[in-house]
Amino acid sequence: MLCLQYAMWTLAMALSSQFESSRELLYTETRQMLEALDLVDDDVQPVRIEQVQAWLLIAFYELARASYRRASISAGRAFRLVQLAQLHDIDTPGSMNADGDEVAQEERRRTFWVAYCLDRLICMRSRGPLTLTEEMLAMTATETNAGDTNAENRPAWLQLLDDNLARFLETNAEVDFDHHLAGAIKKYLLCEDADAAVKFARLFDDMYAAVYEPKFNGYNRTKKGWTGYLIAFYDNLLHTAVAMRYDDPLQDKVIQLLVELRKLRPHAVKIFVVTTRVRMSEPIEPPHRDAYAMDSPEEARDFKDDVARWVDAYAFHARCTAAGLNEGHKHRFTSAGEVIAIGLQPGYPASLPSKMDCHIMAAAQYILLAGDVIYDECVRNRRSPPRQFSWKGFDDGNGPVVWKQWGDRLAEIAAALEGRAELDFEACEENVTVLKDMVVRARDKMVALEPELFAQPGPGPESGPN
Repeated sequence: MLCLQYAMWTLAMALSSQFESSRELLYTETRQMLEALDLVDDDVQPVRIEQVQAWLLIAFYELARASYRRASISAGRAFRLVQLAQLHDIDTPGSMNADGDEVAQEERRRTFWVAYCLDRLICMRSRGPLTLTEEMLAMTATETNAGDTNAENRPAWLQLLDDNLARFLETNAEVDFDHHLAGAIKKYLLCEDADAAVKFARLFDDMYAAVYEPKFNGYNRTKKGWTGYLIAFYDNLLHTAVAMRYDDPLQDKVIQLLVELRKLRPHAVKIFVVTTRVRMSEPIEPPHRDAYAMDSPEEARDFKDDVARWVDAYAFHARCTAAGLNEGHKHRFTSAGEVIAIGLQPGYPASLPSKMDCHIMAAAQYILLAGDVIYDECVRNRRSPPRQFSWKGFDDGNGPVVWKQWGDRLAEIAAALEGRAELDFEACEENVTVLKDMVVRARDKMVALEPELFAQPGPGPESGPN
């Protein structure tokens, strides 16, 4: 609205001597525009947030440059518009402001809190009654990282989404679809409803027609259709998922959403004129200390983040495998075998100078979360993935041999951790207890799936044909 732009200029001029001769003229024009809006006889159209914001800015200008009485009257108009717009009732289910994207909701919250503070400022001086009382509130505090004293303790996935939303507030909403996705994903992850996965699966499916197609399909003169939407959606969702800790139950909540989405009508995706699936590349290469200079706090932090992300990302990947989300794909178990081999097979890969505890932890997570599926599909059936992507040492027919080798390696690691013996991999002291528990549980699961195999001495049964 033009009146909001004028109100911003008016308040800016109040703090500048350069435009002193023009500010009263601009102030008068701004008030006339706002008062003209009040004379429109239309009870159907809702109060626009820009109108509330403009009156608040005018009230601040009048406090600084005009009279207290005039500022009180202008503020009173703003407070009444706040009530008419029900900005005090944003977070009540079923209210007129309950729905909408996360950024618009946050703008309403912040506008309300500005009015709330101004109401108290005026009443402190006049000793009059408050207009916006605590009893009327049905909303949360404004969501901002700037005032969060525990920002360092915020989960990485929440920080990721909030950073996305914060970037939107500083840029242009009309060319940024990611903020819509970030707001909806955040709302889903924080929703405690039992049927949240079902409801939000429909919401994300409907978002293409409701938001993407009319506003963002065709930006920069390129119409990407469902391909563009699905790539943006899965890119945001999966990057959020792998930012969660390996033991965060919200990883399972993402899996629930993906399962519900698979139940809906599929949409064709064409990449290079070929119908295909949306795939996410592997998140990172195996981290190792030699790749980091470690001569600055930033380098040390990057190293620590990459180490944690290796475990977190493949824990989520293991959950996807266990849920059958990649069922039918010819490379379904490639990552599983690769990650477990990196963690449990000495000397593999040759390109990795030394092993670290994160490699062992990622392997253990695969076994704990997807061990049943890996055992049923590959080990018991003695079937490897496609030959060109076969696991290290795992060929058709010798699945139990490798399974036994992995289990024995876990037992060896557990014994070394228990006896505080010298390890042949680098372990952070703060991870030792967690690593030991993880390794023991993974070994127990392997034994439970194939007890007779581990009852035999030696490496296991004879290998099948190569």
